[in-house]
Amino acid sequence: MDFSNLIQTVLIYALPVLFAITVHEAAHGYAARHFGDNTALMMGRITLNPLKHIDPVGTILMPLLLYFATSGAFLFGYAKPVPVNFGHLRNPKRDMIWVALAGPAIALAVLLAAWSAGARGTGLLPAAFLAFAWLALAEPILSLPRALLGSVRARLARQSLAVEEGTAAEPAPRPGPAPGALTLQGLRLRAPDGRDLGPAPELAVVPGTPLTLVGASGCGKTTLLKALAGWSEERPGETVRLGGAVRPAAERRGLTHLSLHDAAILSDTVRENLFAPGVSDGALWAALEAVELDTRIRAAGGFDAWIGEGGLSLGEAQRLNLARAYLSPAPVILLDEPAEHLGDDQAARILGRLLAHWHDRIVVLTSHRPDLGLPGRRVSLGLD
Repeated sequence: MDFSNLIQTVLIYALPVLFAITVHEAAHGYAARHFGDNTALMMGRITLNPLKHIDPVGTILMPLLLYFATSGAFLFGYAKPVPVNFGHLRNPKRDMIWVALAGPAIALAVLLAAWSAGARGTGLLPAAFLAFAWLALAEPILSLPRALLGSVRARLARQSLAVEEGTAAEPAPRPGPAPGALTLQGLRLRAPDGRDLGPAPELAVVPGTPLTLVGASGCGKTTLLKALAGWSEERPGETVRLGGAVRPAAERRGLTHLSLHDAAILSDTVRENLFAPGVSDGALWAALEAVELDTRIRAAGGFDAWIGEGGLSLGEAQRLNLARAYLSPAPVILLDEPAEHLGDDQAARILGRLLAHWHDRIVVLTSHRPDLGLPGRRVSLGLD
């Protein structure tokens, strides 16, 4: 094999094709942004940097294998599909057509530009355009498994959230400072699988003095928070008082904000993901600034930026979850592993701001990291 000829062939074919797939994918993202969907922008795909669009298998491995297998007679490949949420387009039925046509249209424009610049070989034009058409078709084909998986997940979520007929509606949240101490009596610690782990300590938490529950994973920290929030079944002998009055589970659900460490991030705008309807933009930015997420969201396009699957890192998702808690008006704030996926320094900074913001509320948080050094009391559950 003449490697000099091989390198020459690769340079002749690969570089133009790499440029073509780059502008092809960027065109999809730009069209989607023009019609209202910022998903591609938020994920950094509206760019002429080819590294953002290369798929290791479809752009490199498959074309090379086909080139060697067919002696260069047949080539096929594809780029990494640009994420587009058609539901966020202003007119989905119409705009999705323009988004889909943007890629092949820009590919055709590249061919026409080459032709007008003096390139010839008219026999290659139909084949080249057909190649770009296959590239465009590869995107929806490759997206089908994710779409089917999303449909299954949505159906399961609807089933899990279904409320039985006759169940009372959830009480509306009651804003304001805590009316007094939160006291726990007779509660039992339970493992995630429901096993009884023994009695929980009898505690009294007062406004302005946060309580940190420290313990290893599986010692019952999260189930205890769920019991305090009224999310679990009430059992005989278990009593939760707030301000001296016994509060049943249904009432506690309206008095608490429970922030779980694995809370869902919706495929929706940043504004919708903050769960704060009616709150001013200034207050929303204050919450994002408190959790050190404001710069990231501004760069992505603000509150109307779309958060798609994989659009946020684990640390960013955790901070968005904490911003929801910052915006909650509930007098009792319950945080499940709020330092998860955050560095020690960043966790200390963010939680320090949040606790100062909740100076007149009851705050209970859990952690398996005993060295956070947060203000207030610390109680160990099980074996650290």
